[in-house]
Amino acid sequence: MTKTNNLMADPAGSFFSVEGGEIRARGVELEAKAAALSASINVEAALSASINVVGSYTYTDAEYTTDTTYKGNTPAQVPKHMASLWGDYTFFDGPLSGLTLGTGGRFTGSSYGDPANSFKVGSYTVVDALVRYDLARVGMAGSNVALHVNNLFDREYVASCFQTYGCFWGAERQVVATATFRF
Repeated sequence: MTKTNNLMADPAGSFFSVEGGEIRARGVELEAKAAALSASINVEAALSASINVVGSYTYTDAEYTTDTTYKGNTPAQVPKHMASLWGDYTFFDGPLSGLTLGTGGRFTGSSYGDPANSFKVGSYTVVDALVRYDLARVGMAGSNVALHVNNLFDREYVASCFQTYGCFWGAERQVVATATFRF
């Protein structure tokens, strides 16, 4: 992917910016999913649980290819590596029937904090969790209630910077309750 007409310093030396820069980004995104069902040990061999796992990885090589000041540098806020892994377990049988428990992590690699590449913003990993109950078990097919927790361990981290004076803290722990009803 190539972004053209990116603002860059005026080659004539004025204090203005001109369109004419170019940023190129190349990379690869991979995702894998796996699901498994387990059978309970009884005469009917009914399904008792479901396990789902999803993993992803992204590699990005971004560079200023045309620029009066930053040619060859990596744009700010663009990590080379990102990855995530999520798994959940759903009970179909017994007293926990309809309950889903899930957890996963999101990794964001280090990135440069400014276009001059004068400093780096460190990598970080956060963990998320989920508890969901399928209300079909109580006669409300297609409906559920859930509790999602992002940044479960309330990790403090710098998410990104765009200059030495402009950085942003990552999101604190967030707890979100949802109810979905389908008629």
